[in-house]
Amino acid sequence: MPASGESAAARVCLRVPNGRFINITASRLDGPSGLVQLAVSFTAAKSGDLLPMITEAFGFTEREKEIVHHLSRGHSTKELAQLLHISAYTVQDHLKSVFSKAGVSSRRELIWLLYSRYQ
Repeated sequence: MPASGESAAARVCLRVPNGRFINITASRLDGPSGLVQLAVSFTAAKSGDLLPMITEAFGFTEREKEIVHHLSRGHSTKELAQLLHISAYTVQDHLKSVFSKAGVSSRRELIWLLYSRYQ
């Protein structure tokens, strides 16, 4: 949380015409004379930067986004169930929904879609 008088940086991830993705970050700078300026930076987006945008585009529910987040870190069904305090059967139901929305049929395909296709 920013201190009093400070504001957090604004950040957006966008696809550019060449098909790549970039992060644009703007931060407020307070000059010595009280003049407010902005610092804007452009960086190449990494796979992890894209995950929230991609899961939103697929229309995943908040729980499905959580499942995908943990799945992308290599967690098993049992580990997902423990982390999210749900049964393994419920994890499998969420995975079926995720696979259907993403048009894939396995975890491997999903991870490829999320991390390879959108590079």
